[in-house]
Amino acid sequence: MRSTKIFFLLNQDPLKNSRGIYNLILFLSSQHNPKLRLFPLLNEKNEDGPSGIGVFGSPEEVKKATLEIQEHLREREVEYRVEESELDVEGFVDHNTPIIDDLTSAEMEQIMAKRSFGFRKLSNHLDERDLAAYNLWRNLRSGIAFYQLKMPEDAKRQLEKVLVDDHENFEANHHLGLVHDMLENTEKAIKHLKRALELDRGSGATHFFLANMYQKTHDYESAIAHYKIAIELDPDVPIIYNNLAWVFFQSEKYELSTRSFEQAISLDPDMPFPHNGLGCVYQEKGMLEEAAVEFETAIELYPDYTAPHLKLGWTYYLMSDYEAAISEYSWVLSISDDPQYILNAHYSLAHTFLAREDYNDAYNELKKVIELKSNHSEAYYHLGLISLRLGFFQESVDSLKKAIELDSNINPEVHKNLAVAYTQLEMFDEAMEKCNSSLKEEPDDPEVYQLMGEIYAHMKEWKKSSEYLRKTLNLNPNSAHTCFNLGWANENLGEPELAVEMYKKAIQLDPESVEAYSNLAWMYAKKEKFDEAMVLFEKALELQPDNTGLLNSLGWFYKTVKNFDKALEYYLKALKLDPDNPFIHNNIGIIYLQQGEISKAKSKLELATKLDEEKHHSAVSYYFLGTIALKEDSLEKSCEYFNKSLELDRDNNDVHFQLGIVLRKMGKKRQSNKHLREYIKKQPGGEFIKLAGELLKPLKKKAAKSKKKTRD
Repeated sequence: MRSTKIFFLLNQDPLKNSRGIYNLILFLSSQHNPKLRLFPLLNEKNEDGPSGIGVFGSPEEVKKATLEIQEHLREREVEYRVEESELDVEGFVDHNTPIIDDLTSAEMEQIMAKRSFGFRKLSNHLDERDLAAYNLWRNLRSGIAFYQLKMPEDAKRQLEKVLVDDHENFEANHHLGLVHDMLENTEKAIKHLKRALELDRGSGATHFFLANMYQKTHDYESAIAHYKIAIELDPDVPIIYNNLAWVFFQSEKYELSTRSFEQAISLDPDMPFPHNGLGCVYQEKGMLEEAAVEFETAIELYPDYTAPHLKLGWTYYLMSDYEAAISEYSWVLSISDDPQYILNAHYSLAHTFLAREDYNDAYNELKKVIELKSNHSEAYYHLGLISLRLGFFQESVDSLKKAIELDSNINPEVHKNLAVAYTQLEMFDEAMEKCNSSLKEEPDDPEVYQLMGEIYAHMKEWKKSSEYLRKTLNLNPNSAHTCFNLGWANENLGEPELAVEMYKKAIQLDPESVEAYSNLAWMYAKKEKFDEAMVLFEKALELQPDNTGLLNSLGWFYKTVKNFDKALEYYLKALKLDPDNPFIHNNIGIIYLQQGEISKAKSKLELATKLDEEKHHSAVSYYFLGTIALKEDSLEKSCEYFNKSLELDRDNNDVHFQLGIVLRKMGKKRQSNKHLREYIKKQPGGEFIKLAGELLKPLKKKAAKSKKKTRD
């Protein structure tokens, strides 16, 4: 192991030098390997503060830290000298402690207490000068040295040796408590610190560290009691007030917390920690401007202090200054190698991007959070919500299910959002199950009833859809969305008057509901109230002039009223906005067919079938291609088109009639009769019912003659 001592040649205010040195140690400690020990070099003749920095650790880490310290000092034009040496840790005695023969053990212990912690008094102990006392002291010093070097297992071994020979050794119990804290064994830490206080109630340091342990276990009452005793014993140590303030903060005693942080600042205005704490108090009280000032002060005093950067970012977030918040979180990621701070920065960035509606960036940040912590239930929950927003429905389901797996009480909304994702995936049974789970948490949630109504609408169970939508409307009578959906359900239930009523109410609640205007227009069109329908269509178009669906609807409306030129005008506008939409090409093809432009019609209908990869609209295109081929006497081609149409849409009964005609022309009367009978059966009030019946009459007459002959 290598030790380097860097002595500063200072002629300035000693107290200011001391703060500068401790801040430098704080900064360097955050940058290097945890096994690297940085400590102040104390000069017995200078009681005001340290005279330099000691660096202890592996040769590589010591060299790296030494170079950085030298650079820091050169930038500030501070003169210095460097001493280097190799050290044997076992039995190590601080190289700044005077030779043992020159002082009593008690005097030496007091010097070490003051140098280690800045407290005025630890226990008086080890006042015997015999060999046994010397060995005891040697083990004690070794244990303390190992503790200072962040080597807790070695420290524990040496200090336990001391307690074997001297179980009432205050110093060993005190430091063994600190070692167990380093080993994250809080229970044993408390045990040894309490034992140390039984031996010496006057140790402010021990009260302070015991209070820290109680704070970790959330025993705030005990923590406060010991911090107060530490303050009585050492009233000028700012870190005690700082830690006491945090306990008050965690206990939601914000006024007491404020006073304690302010007391710490008054004792040492250049200590960054109480400024950060005071900022947290102000933030909690909603005093965001004041909070920002304190966080900025903490950062100014210690630029690489990560906590206030995170807190300042959150303050900016609460102030809706998202750019500034992103800047702070990004700074944390650039300076910190602490996994927890990095995790918090990515998670906070995700929330900030979400607030800005930058869903892709939020999605990417949450992915990084999950990479860092695979059991982060909140990250999975929010990833599920964002995936739902982005249309990644399967990923949304997977993420939300994972959130529930990690935390069954994650958020009542999780079941509702899972139901939405399942609905988008057309997994209606699963969606309904999650809706019921959500209702167990919140029986009167109108959004869940709304969703259930929509699920039943997807399943074409219009009666149930109407039932749940009415429940929604009872809970939330001012929902334009519910009124619209209920109108749609009523329309499909054959209740046009109720549908009109609901569409009108939807428009009343939301005068910009394009869908409500459009659907109400169609209701009037069906009643041949074309003027009223046109007014509504034009209003909808005024609201959304580039809505391709609306332009397409207007084209269809004008086609219905036989105004083919106007219909074509709107279809072509829609096509300009969405040139690869097969449905629009199909409709233009039908208009060309109505206008007798067969070649153009065929071209558009064929293009529609090619563009329609999912084959959602091709059944109609193939049907009209079949009628064109039939007119051209291309019977085989016509038969092929009609069969494709029927394959894609079994409910298009007109295809059965057309196939009946084609097959009859092809001399396939048996197959023709089968399709004609199917048409009559499924479409008793259809457009071609009379002609279908006439074509089947000879067959009926033949059957009647056969029956009469049998009777004779």
